[in-house]
Amino acid sequence: MRRTLHLLCSALLMVGIAGCTKDELDVAELNTNPFDADYEGPAIFTVVNTSTSAYTIDGVEYLRLNVRVKVHTEYFPRATTYLVDQDGAPLIASSSMPDNELNVQFLDVDPGETYCRDLYLYNGGVRGGGNPVCGTAE
Repeated sequence: MRRTLHLLCSALLMVGIAGCTKDELDVAELNTNPFDADYEGPAIFTVVNTSTSAYTIDGVEYLRLNVRVKVHTEYFPRATTYLVDQDGAPLIASSSMPDNELNVQFLDVDPGETYCRDLYLYNGGVRGGGNPVCGTAE
């Protein structure tokens, strides 16, 4: 009886272990974290509004396009600090962005022309996902 009980428990254990196999992890499908360079989710950066203003240098008037951009932190896996790279311009820290919004400027623009810049997230010294933001000068 003792031997039969031992064999039955062993058989149940083997069935339990065999039934606990996990599917293989496909690393190529892990692209939903905005801090990964291959991020493929919704746009991290979206335009809130645009405006065009004049500025003067050495008596010459130019136009500047201001594009207000929202950083969608709700897509982050957890709350964290981050940096924004404006296509090679100095990085902007999240601590200097009230309401997770930043102003992207285009200098010496022409009315009616559309201007775009690629924005990317940075975290831990690594460039993550990004997308272009565009605005049309008035």
